[in-house]
Amino acid sequence: MFDSSTPGRGFEDYIRYVYQAILNCESQDIEVLRGARVPNARGDVFFEIDVYYEFDLAGVRHRVAMECKDTRRPVERNDVLAFSQKLQEMPSTIGIFISRNGFQSGAARFLEEKGILHFDSTTAPSMTDAVVAILVAAALPSEASIGQPFWGLMEERDGKGTGSWIMLPPGGVGKNSSALFPLFFSRPDASLFQRLSRPYSEQTCIRGIPQATLRSILLMSQRLMPTQFAVMRPFENRDRTLFEAEETSPLKLAEQYLPEGAARFIPTSE
Repeated sequence: MFDSSTPGRGFEDYIRYVYQAILNCESQDIEVLRGARVPNARGDVFFEIDVYYEFDLAGVRHRVAMECKDTRRPVERNDVLAFSQKLQEMPSTIGIFISRNGFQSGAARFLEEKGILHFDSTTAPSMTDAVVAILVAAALPSEASIGQPFWGLMEERDGKGTGSWIMLPPGGVGKNSSALFPLFFSRPDASLFQRLSRPYSEQTCIRGIPQATLRSILLMSQRLMPTQFAVMRPFENRDRTLFEAEETSPLKLAEQYLPEGAARFIPTSE
């Protein structure tokens, strides 16, 4: 996966490649830089960041800085402390610390307390999950968001959406054996399902899914966390309102409902 004969540099190049690959699947033009010099809030000090990218979304600038360690020993607390201090000087920057050989307990605890994502060789397959999660969070729909064209149910806590979408449990719709992501064509349809379905009538909120969010959800579902979807339509049966679930895949949804179609979601051979 990466050239172990050049510790440090080879590992950073590999991480840069992974992140660039996943970001290239997005519609935004985002370049991932290795060894970037990033200024502090005042612009009078520059920090060297192993892997760095930034992008604009809805008029807001988002920044992600990554520290990569390919040492023989687990990363110590002093190493993560230095990275945390850099982040404090860099406005609105999300930090990710990646260590090939893990973290000492004090270092891991410090990163968790500071809210800095961290990965080692055992969790490396989920590194790309973090990028997608950041992009999804950046495009997280608000209460005022309009479905383009879908609406969904989101977990709610303290009156706010948590970012966790509600899934239908295995066997909950027809004969399907895996969980489904329910999608609705209107807010009233989602509200009706919410009221009629007792497990989802409390601690959930309705959110419109804009195109940027839909694209991120489909990307994650196709490449990282295999997920099937159910397009939900209400119908009347003997004076009862029920919902028909049309099961579909991320590729089919992308082909039908994204301007660029499904081309970005199909892996290409190099």
